[in-house]
Amino acid sequence: MHVVASLGEILTDRFPDYEKPGGAPCNVAYNLSVLGHQAHLVSATGRDDSAEKLRGFLRLHGISEKHVQYSDKPTGVVDVEFKGDEARYTIRKNSAWDEIRWTPELAELAPKAEAVCFSTLSRRSKVSDATISSFLDSVGENCIRILDANLRPPWYSAEVLKRSFKQADVVKLNEFEYMDTAELLETDSLHRMLFEEYGVGMLIITLGKKGSRLISPKEDSFYPVLPADVTQGDSVGVGDAFISCVTHHLLKKTPHREMMRKANLFAAAVASRKGAIVSFPKQLIDSVL
Repeated sequence: MHVVASLGEILTDRFPDYEKPGGAPCNVAYNLSVLGHQAHLVSATGRDDSAEKLRGFLRLHGISEKHVQYSDKPTGVVDVEFKGDEARYTIRKNSAWDEIRWTPELAELAPKAEAVCFSTLSRRSKVSDATISSFLDSVGENCIRILDANLRPPWYSAEVLKRSFKQADVVKLNEFEYMDTAELLETDSLHRMLFEEYGVGMLIITLGKKGSRLISPKEDSFYPVLPADVTQGDSVGVGDAFISCVTHHLLKKTPHREMMRKANLFAAAVASRKGAIVSFPKQLIDSVL
């Protein structure tokens, strides 16, 4: 069991006909808990009914809520709609997770973290952005800092991306985020820029049904996915499941080929079900550990 921190939003994903706990950092904390880690979610809720439901979910699944603060702002909500297979997100402004504050408890947690996951969306407010920066600056030398960019227009900019890259050891982008980021930063070789200018050690690009790609200064490998039945599922939280499994195997120092194969498998399991938070069969968990 490793100590892992996931920084950013916890919220309610509201689909047309149901709702579930959500927010990429919450999804990652849940998945890492399922994979056997001591997962700490660093976030904030309001003091409303939605907050109590989300906190009850964390308690039910053994995820520490010690670092989920209370805010006078309302608990976050995202409205999820679909256009074909593509999810569209409407993210409410001025939510509780925009007000994550730096505390003595977070200063105590940061040096204990063996891995920390963060994204750009969580940095849209000055308060939470400052807290995320302080946390990342306070981790130990051997902590793995993992950025899942999670670009959600209009909540990112070149400045936020550059600062995030400087604080990351591993960066994950999907294929569309890769193209958008390269254009935004005006480069023909984003991976070379990440390695040479920002000191990133590994870039992972997810390619949907086609698989994934891992690029480092010494490697550029493609990993296909096995066919999966996704007719009863959707794309929400698939990338979060993928990066959770990658984090698990980076901590285990698993060879890259096995790590990526298992991350593809874990992500496919989420794609076959509706919503980001799903129950995994024991056989599936055993196969990706």
